[in-house]
Amino acid sequence: MLVRPVAARLRAPLATTIAVALALTLAVPLSAAAAPLANMDFTLLVTSQGTGNPLLLVAGQLPEGTELPAELALPVPEGSIVEWSGEIVGQSIEEDAAAPATIETRDGVTVAVLEMNNSRIGQVEVSFPGAVTPAEGDTFTGAFEVTAPTDAEMVRVAIGLAPGTQAAALPDNVLSAQGPQGYTYYYRELGEMSAGDPIAFSLDYREISAPPAAGTGGSPSGSAEVPPLVIVLIAAVLAGAVLMVLASRARSRGTGVEEIEGDAVALSEDGGVVEPAALESETVSELESEPEIISPSPGWLTPQRLVIIAGVLVVGIIAAVILGGQQGQIGVTESADGWITQRISTASSESSLELNVQIGCECPPSEEAPKMFEALRQVPGVAHAALHEATLLMRIEYDPALTNEAAIGLALRGAGYLP
Repeated sequence: MLVRPVAARLRAPLATTIAVALALTLAVPLSAAAAPLANMDFTLLVTSQGTGNPLLLVAGQLPEGTELPAELALPVPEGSIVEWSGEIVGQSIEEDAAAPATIETRDGVTVAVLEMNNSRIGQVEVSFPGAVTPAEGDTFTGAFEVTAPTDAEMVRVAIGLAPGTQAAALPDNVLSAQGPQGYTYYYRELGEMSAGDPIAFSLDYREISAPPAAGTGGSPSGSAEVPPLVIVLIAAVLAGAVLMVLASRARSRGTGVEEIEGDAVALSEDGGVVEPAALESETVSELESEPEIISPSPGWLTPQRLVIIAGVLVVGIIAAVILGGQQGQIGVTESADGWITQRISTASSESSLELNVQIGCECPPSEEAPKMFEALRQVPGVAHAALHEATLLMRIEYDPALTNEAAIGLALRGAGYLP
């Protein structure tokens, strides 16, 4: 898209901008009326909960061969306030040349008019307070509508959502891509337009939980997790408690035997007290004939064995925590049964897609798979991906409310993995 995000633009001081613009205006006369455009691009940048004035970035390109200086008239919403305007001169934003733009009404159409002296591509950035309106519940709608002042060979529209927001539903024929400063762009190509045609785009979005700040120790998914060390300590305490119970039971068994052997009082069958002298000799012989019941055990739960068991339990718990934490972790590549898999994001996996990808070099799939996963990470809504090493069949799970098959295919094709 022609439009450049305002978040990364480096603007010249206002006094310098005005001085340069006046010098150019006095030095060179304007050409004839605005010519048809080769391209027009519109991008609405919105923030969460509709706070602040959204910015609408409008860019236009004059046809090749247009003589400079020339006039460029770009449509803007009524009531817009120009925040920046200028010419897109080179590949980097630093090369852009600021130039003044005036808001006019021509044939009932509100336009921002620029004088193009160094480039055939111009851009205006206007604040648009009415671009965001509340919808149902926690949902907001970002929208804009203008009228084409002249013919254009290609028109593209987009809405950029700030970090902490996501699309509530993805309209048909809308693609998505990650942009600078954490913005997610949802865009559509409208194709050729004629003078007087309406140019409109809208998107419902809602606020989501903000990801943890860098250095806070948050998990990649942004969800609260119990630190593994805490889990290990809790498990160790529980293991120690269990071992203490076992040791206590062992001591109780030994004590019970001693009480049976040295008890001075016994109970008769009818509940009466029998003196030690009245105990039958056959009872004593029965006790002696069942050493497994009354004889004290040698005590297998010695302190040394308790330490060994506790150590084995703690080591096992630590290994389970480490291995369990890696399973399904975002960005961790795993291989099993000929499949290379990776959890791309925390998005839901309501829909799936299978594609036969290609590798242009003679690199093994294990080396290219992470690059494919990285390309898919640029598509908001992709949850999980798996590549079969032998067949190069890729299975992709995604949230249909955030992306679609076209956006996924576009990302892989742009990375060179689809024809």
